[in-house]
Amino acid sequence: MLINKPFIKLFKTRSKYYMYDVNKNTILNIDNKQYTFLKNCLEFNDNCFETKEVNRLYKDGFLSSNKVKNIVHPAEELLPYYLNNNVQMLILQVTQQCNFRCEYCVYSGAYLNRSHSNKKMDISTALKGIDFIINHSSNVETINIGFYGGEPLLEFNFIKKCIEYAEEKSDCKKIIFSMTTNASLLTDEIVEFLYKHSVLLTISLDGPKEIHNSHRKLALNNNGSFDKVINNIVRIEKKFPEYIKTILFNTVIDTENDFDCIDKFFLSYDTVKNIALRSTFISNNYKKDDIVINEKRQDYYSKQSYELFKIFYHLIKEKSTENCSRIAIEEYNEVAKLSKKLVPQEILPERAHPSGPCIPGTHRLFMNADGFFYPCERVSESSNLMQIGHIDTGFDIDKVKKILNIGKVNENACKNCWAIRLCGICASLIDSTEKEFSEKRKEEFCKKFKLSLEEKLKNYCFLKEFGHDFENNVEMNLNEVIK
Repeated sequence: MLINKPFIKLFKTRSKYYMYDVNKNTILNIDNKQYTFLKNCLEFNDNCFETKEVNRLYKDGFLSSNKVKNIVHPAEELLPYYLNNNVQMLILQVTQQCNFRCEYCVYSGAYLNRSHSNKKMDISTALKGIDFIINHSSNVETINIGFYGGEPLLEFNFIKKCIEYAEEKSDCKKIIFSMTTNASLLTDEIVEFLYKHSVLLTISLDGPKEIHNSHRKLALNNNGSFDKVINNIVRIEKKFPEYIKTILFNTVIDTENDFDCIDKFFLSYDTVKNIALRSTFISNNYKKDDIVINEKRQDYYSKQSYELFKIFYHLIKEKSTENCSRIAIEEYNEVAKLSKKLVPQEILPERAHPSGPCIPGTHRLFMNADGFFYPCERVSESSNLMQIGHIDTGFDIDKVKKILNIGKVNENACKNCWAIRLCGICASLIDSTEKEFSEKRKEEFCKKFKLSLEEKLKNYCFLKEFGHDFENNVEMNLNEVIK
């Protein structure tokens, strides 16, 4: 019997063959004959003849050729309702000024979207923003108000007024406050207030002294900031021992540096080894000059991959990961998150959308110093595409809808993409200085993302082959690696 080309993705680990069925959102372990037949079917023919190798798969409902016919985000019809009732977080751009000058900062001049200035938010704008999230979160039990800079603690009295106002106006709604800081201004008075009001504090720390200081320098004299930051952390640990347990490090990694040097620091340096860690690479998004992969960066990635292998070994052998890399463990967490997305489905609907976009304005609503709304703090403030409203006029529904339906950019590619259910597309990744989102950037992102996703699928299957239980260890807590 003649059959249509199935909508699947084939891949293999060192010892086994796999098929990801897009309609079923399911991974199947298949044999070599099935793999070879399906590979030939995908590569050489639009249609294939059914054989005994795949007959059982068809009978079980797999290998459908069905694809999405219309790229439309499922939240589109209810978008006004979500924006009126489901805003979860508001991030206030307290100031655009900073007492550091970090070379890779989005305000450094190396990026298209921002530069340092003396502009700061007026308190009346901030209070209107707090009223806005309270009035637009009726379906949300807990809201988050974040403080963002520049360096937000340059305006500590402003932050105090915002927190006290929000607590007064909360109307019994639970509010979580959060802030990212370079930690240089954390006096006892400030820390006591933050601790009293349970402000979740993220401190920027990039590694050992020589690495941290190579990027994070004081604006006043261009000196490194490591000693000042570490001394403040030591003082918090001594005077507020319960608060230190809630602090998180944000580490921005320059892969020009040695992986082992950074990794050893966070594993063994007394002041930091018991504090939770989240790491990211220097952002290439909106950067004026692309980051070039050279020999040093290749060496960094090779060492990180080796540390990930060691983590896999410990997990398979059910050994403690206490001495494993705290940076590489985040790669495992990405695989664990993927495992939660692999929930079996029946068939792709006629109307669907790649799974990446959040609902802009509800997840991490960012309000800049002038009161303009953006989907989050990571997007370009100079992009007209990303400006989705203002505190005085509310949301621009049409702009929010356009970002929500980002899959409409070259939508035929999305309809035919095997990663449609597991996609990580975000509008900021394909934003441009033009009036429309960039098809070229989308193509580049999709190519890189699918390569990355395939590696995650292989790692997921590799761990399953050795009996790793994702259900009972879905995501490794950041603190579990440092027990």
